[in-house]
Amino acid sequence: MREDEQGKVFQDPYALSLLPEARVMLIKQSLGGCDEDISQALQNIPFASQVLSRSAFVEKEFTASGGAQYVQYGSGLDSFCLRHPEGKNFEMDRPAMMAFKKEQLLRIQGKLPEQTVFIPIDVLMQDAYEVVVNHGFMDQEKSFHCLMGLLMYCRPEEVEQLFLLLSKLCVSGSEVVFDCFDETTFSDQNSTPGFKQWLAQGKLTGEVFQSLWSKKQLERLALEQGFSMKTYLDPSKIEQLYFSQGENAYHACEHVQYVKFMKL
Repeated sequence: MREDEQGKVFQDPYALSLLPEARVMLIKQSLGGCDEDISQALQNIPFASQVLSRSAFVEKEFTASGGAQYVQYGSGLDSFCLRHPEGKNFEMDRPAMMAFKKEQLLRIQGKLPEQTVFIPIDVLMQDAYEVVVNHGFMDQEKSFHCLMGLLMYCRPEEVEQLFLLLSKLCVSGSEVVFDCFDETTFSDQNSTPGFKQWLAQGKLTGEVFQSLWSKKQLERLALEQGFSMKTYLDPSKIEQLYFSQGENAYHACEHVQYVKFMKL
């Protein structure tokens, strides 16, 4: 999957409307009130390209999976439930974040998506298996699990804990997609100023990046938990797939890898 003919990596009609109105106003004020300048301004934000390409990656892999049960961990304000209202979706996030998202959905849609189950839970603090099953998840059917934007904030032992949960929830053929930093993230002296700024901002906001994974470590993690690694994209491959033909300033995020595991 490459950029479309207009150079768009991923088009999300709900992303801006899900943001709090005050935040949208601040963005527009900073751009002089000009809506068409928003996409241009985002090109200067280090994390923007990461959000675009990982969304495109998930969309492609989920579509190829045939539309199994979709489970999202740390869903935040992601709009998947609006873009795929026909499927059976399960979203998990911390109670405060989940309550806020439901408020935003009610504000822009007037109702919650009927096929989406919102589960207020911190999956790092308690075993989510029984909670998810009790909310209607069918653990004997194939499923598609999205952990995008989560693992990089987890300690290695927490990542292993998550995959223990996934190994119980997934039957053979189920898929898991996630992103993570590679093993040279903190030691690379040639990282761009924008990437270094992104790492520094995480420390300032308390969202500290805590785990790095080499390709070999990912392969070992998969085998230990009963999975196989079916897709592995390093930054150069992400650049080739999503950013090589555009006329904008977006580029693949340094040191970030996209991965898909399949349950054996």
